[in-house]
Order: sequence, then structure tokens, then C-alpha cells
Amino acid sequence: MPLIKITSDDRGKTIATNGTLTNIFFLKAPTEYRRPFQLVDGSIGGPLKSLYCEDVSTSTRTPGPHPLYSHVLLEGSLPFSNLTVYCPGGAEFEVIIA
Repeated sequence: MPLIKITSDDRGKTIATNGTLTNIFFLKAPTEYRRPFQLVDGSIGGPLKSLYCEDVSTSTRTPGPHPLYSHVLLEGSLPFSNLTVYCPGGAEFEVIIA
């Protein structure tokens, strides 16, 4: 299962296709506020479907120092076609794709 690191450099990019999102880890708090961390699924020309959205800048959740000890934002099984990310500046996350 691939582990993909996400930063604000990935904003608006498709990071994976045709898979299942199984975990989201919160690694580093954002320096940019009022912009949510969001993962969306969408096919070209089709509607976007939000898979996960949270404003981590105002959340009570805190990041962890290491993926094994980081704050787990999601554990589950969310299938997608085209996984696109929107990440606030300064924040870092990791996702596991099956």
C-alpha cells in the first residue's frame, strides 16, 4: 500500500487514480489559516465528490512527530477514481492508498 506525503505544493493536483483511501495522518500544522485540508474525487468533466474535508487550522486535532505516532484523521475505506488534494500552506499530511 503506497504511502503518499502531501504538502501545499500538491494543492490542486491529482495524487492517485483508481484506488481506495484507507488512512490520513496529520504530520505538521498549517501556517495558512482558514483554508481546509480537503481530498476530493472527480473524473474529467464530472462533478467533484468530497471524500474528506477539515479545517485543521481551527481544529482541536494536533499533528504528531512521526507517522506511527501522528494524529490519525481517517481510518476507513473510501474508493476513488481521481484523488485530488487541497492542502493549506505549511501543513503536511500522509495518506495510505490501497
